[in-house]
Amino acid sequence: SSLLLELVGQTRPAPDLVSVAVTASGIRSGTVLGPDDVGADQVAAGSRLAQVGLPRAAVVGRTTIGDLAPGEMLTATRLLNGEGAAPGLATVPVRFDDAQLTAFLEPGMRVDIVWTPDGLGEATSEIIAADARVLQVGDAGGSLVDSPPTVLLEVDRAASVRLAGAQRSGSLSVLLR
Repeated sequence: SSLLLELVGQTRPAPDLVSVAVTASGIRSGTVLGPDDVGADQVAAGSRLAQVGLPRAAVVGRTTIGDLAPGEMLTATRLLNGEGAAPGLATVPVRFDDAQLTAFLEPGMRVDIVWTPDGLGEATSEIIAADARVLQVGDAGGSLVDSPPTVLLEVDRAASVRLAGAQRSGSLSVLLR
């Protein structure tokens, strides 16, 4: 019983904590993060969360990739590496069926996106996004972790709607300009 009393009286030291950026509310894809969009949370230093989480100062002014839930931790894979879409344009994530296509793409390149609908019979391909600008290939660290990797494109709003629908109903390929 004296051993039990000794154990009860002992406490573990509190872990060292670091601050990581989280979303203050739900945020839409393509949003440039402002100070009011970003909060902070504490995680154990040396943990995997501390390794992938970014400090608040490193995320303000960056553009989101995909919709983010309230309280979601902000990591390099959820933020555009560099500049976002110009005003009036949209940032759209795209995956091409042929992963080898992405090896030819680099940020800043201009491309045309071709859609071929799914289905039987003769398929007719069409350009659904002309003169799209490549913003990023792979995750924000330049890693091609996905197969095929996600390519972020800057397109006009009408092309962004066409691309969203086309990815669900056919295959996409790219024409280099």
